[in-house]
Amino acid sequence: MSHDPHQQRFFTAGKSGLNSLLLNRFGDTFFVIGLGLTVYLVGSLNFDTLFSLNGYLSTDMLTIILICMLIGCASKSVQFGLHTW
Repeated sequence: MSHDPHQQRFFTAGKSGLNSLLLNRFGDTFFVIGLGLTVYLVGSLNFDTLFSLNGYLSTDMLTIILICMLIGCASKSVQFGLHTW
């Protein structure tokens, strides 16, 4: 198979698949960190609970949670320079 003209195509597909997997895991990690911090800070992921505690939560911690979730969502939808094209 060393002289197969299609060999390069198989390696390129494998490399692209691995790259996609790693970028998705990167996004998943940040999204889960954001969700975990929300549960740690509020104790729930219920929107009613989150909105009722709006004035009592630390803005610094909310900013960190927002950034984590934004990075997670952006990498899952391949935006903000997190693509390899």
